[in-house]
Amino acid sequence: MSTGQQSEAPRNLAYYCKRFAELNVSSSRQRGNAHYKPILLLSVIDLITQGIIEENRIPVSDELIETFNKYWNLLASGSYKGGLHYPFFHLQSEGFWYLTFQPGFNGLQPKTTNKLREAVEFAYLDYQLFDLLQDRISRQELIDTIVAVWFSANKKKLEDILQINQDFQDSSLFDLGIIERGAKTSLRKTVVRNAFFRKAIVHIYDYRCAFCRLKVTRSINQNIVDGAHIKPFSEFYDSKIDNGI
Repeated sequence: MSTGQQSEAPRNLAYYCKRFAELNVSSSRQRGNAHYKPILLLSVIDLITQGIIEENRIPVSDELIETFNKYWNLLASGSYKGGLHYPFFHLQSEGFWYLTFQPGFNGLQPKTTNKLREAVEFAYLDYQLFDLLQDRISRQELIDTIVAVWFSANKKKLEDILQINQDFQDSSLFDLGIIERGAKTSLRKTVVRNAFFRKAIVHIYDYRCAFCRLKVTRSINQNIVDGAHIKPFSEFYDSKIDNGI
């Protein structure tokens, strides 16, 4: 399997944070940004976190389709229609996502997810990026970059961030009910829900530490302070703002 051409710039965590922040997305003045690519990346990272994707080989699986559709329903603008086939094919242009096509592929862009399955055997990432996604801290950094840049950076009202977080909490609690019936073994979307929770909490605290009041910022719409649950979500399932610091 090829890992793609290497650029002169070192492909480290900072490089991929920058690439994730500068994704080439469709946009219009009336409809805003189309979040196909960021949502696909969040979906893939979710499956890596759960251990469903264990090697650098990303097929058009039922799990990926389901996860992408759930994220799309929670995060996407209603002015765009969803569909995994669009970002799965076009993410090639970003320089870290590659496709291995099925024998006999005709070279035409698939117009549906079923056509995508017929055309593509699997996708794969730069090996450096895939390695970073195995590390919890690096993975969180990449998720936080996507959330900050594509899903809350341009929202002027805190309520927008809080509603997204509430939607993720409701979805997680629904999945918890499935877990209690024995069909699943872990909460779904924890990493992404926590990213929105952290974004909301640090916004409330004006990006300052609650104890020393220090405010330190860095690049790509991120900051040094972090938001956390006071009572652990894993025990209390509480992502309300008054459970954050």
